[in-house]
Amino acid sequence: MDHQRKASGTALLKWFGWTDRGKVRPNNEDAFLSLQFDSREVHHLGRHGEASLGNTDFAFAVSDGMGGAMAGEFASRIAVDQIAKLLPRSFKQSAMGLEAGFEDVLTELFGETHRALVTWGTVTRNVRGWKPR
Repeated sequence: MDHQRKASGTALLKWFGWTDRGKVRPNNEDAFLSLQFDSREVHHLGRHGEASLGNTDFAFAVSDGMGGAMAGEFASRIAVDQIAKLLPRSFKQSAMGLEAGFEDVLTELFGETHRALVTWGTVTRNVRGWKPR
């Protein structure tokens, strides 16, 4: 099958995601994200794989678990969930002719992620060490 892909001239993208728990926590608080999307649909990919570049976009992200801070696994998961939600939406808007600059997309991404983290931190009072700003 690889031979067929190479023969057709379609470029392949291969990825592999790996994180480490570090020296402070017994569990890994990092979050990894891999997406393939176009104007119609989003596919969550695994930590490793390969796909044709075709007419879709890809996004990959690793969010660090905050170096042993309390609730790092929640913060890192919220960050990649926001990326998974906002990047494909931005792509879809662009495909419909509603252009947003890269800076606008990043500004919205950081703002929405910060709001989600603050909301989670405010609602979750039972996690010591988590202080929303």
